[in-house]
Amino acid sequence: MNKSKSSNPVRLIAFFLTAFLLICTFGFTADGWQVKEDKDTSDNSDSVIDFPSDNPDEEQPADDNHTEKPEVYIPEFANRLTGLESDEELAASRHLAFIMDPSLPTYGISGADLICEVPTENGTRLVVFASEKQKLWKIGALTQTRGYISNIAKYFGGVCVSFGSDDNMNYGSCDLKDSYIDMTLDESYHYTEFQKNVYTNNDLLSKALTSSGISENEGIDASLPYDFIDFGCDPLIYGDRSVKNIKYNRHDGTSSQICYDSETNNYSVQNGLSNVTDALNGNEIKFANCFVLFADSVIYDNSKCSQMVMDTVGGGEGFYFSQGGILRINWTATQDGVMNFTLDDGSKLVINRGNVYLTFLKTSLKDKILFE
Repeated sequence: MNKSKSSNPVRLIAFFLTAFLLICTFGFTADGWQVKEDKDTSDNSDSVIDFPSDNPDEEQPADDNHTEKPEVYIPEFANRLTGLESDEELAASRHLAFIMDPSLPTYGISGADLICEVPTENGTRLVVFASEKQKLWKIGALTQTRGYISNIAKYFGGVCVSFGSDDNMNYGSCDLKDSYIDMTLDESYHYTEFQKNVYTNNDLLSKALTSSGISENEGIDASLPYDFIDFGCDPLIYGDRSVKNIKYNRHDGTSSQICYDSETNNYSVQNGLSNVTDALNGNEIKFANCFVLFADSVIYDNSKCSQMVMDTVGGGEGFYFSQGGILRINWTATQDGVMNFTLDDGSKLVINRGNVYLTFLKTSLKDKILFE
């Protein structure tokens, strides 16, 4: 009865067990907090902001989203009509400007650097500036030229290749009618297709130019009506890109339209219901740049016929289309063979590099062009 309660062995054992459990519980709980904190930090590692060092000499972590601008590449030689890279021979050669009749099958136009469509009293004629003619085994149909059509060849520094001239006015022209460029007149080709039309090829043209004293490699004096954007720059986009089709009627009642393809950033030209294609290979003609220019014209009557003369030496208004954009421009041309495209502030037009389609319309049709 004199023994203390604390001396009871059962009570002592219970006391030590309780103390042990308390110590273990507190320790594990602390470890649990630490483990949980480490786990949360790991799970949310993506949300951690890694601020850059204030020390500019310290190496910074790579930025996967940063794309360096490509180095601007300036080629040694460029095609003067398209501004695109070319070899030395092509860069130094004058373009041949073929006068063609688009109402007939046209051969060799898909590789053209520039095509100009000019109205006549009963239709249109094409001025086709073809490069690398040595690849063309048939070119045409060639037709007669006129002074206001031959002017186009001067403006772009080309050698006009036509089959005579039907100009009743006193205009100068350069044609190769008497140089036997017609394939049907050369017995070595035995050519019988389209005998009533004039088709030629590279070999006949080379002989004709040589016999006429015309050199394709002589200096090119003509400057272009526009400048090209610098190499390596992003394409220029003028105005609203909502215009996909440009529709217009010609003076003879025929309809045409220029259609934009937003996937390729090129334009196709439709005369009537069909796209302009090359009968040589069936390829549809695509253009990076398009122009519609307005010019005054008159029709002269004589005892034989009525003939249109368009004032391609003068000036007027127009539109430039590229990359889906549209821009109003002004144009002027002189008797000396100099043409310029300018903006309203008088600065020279800068265009994207690539081939060109240009068409003239009568000024009276300016307000009837449709943009869709």
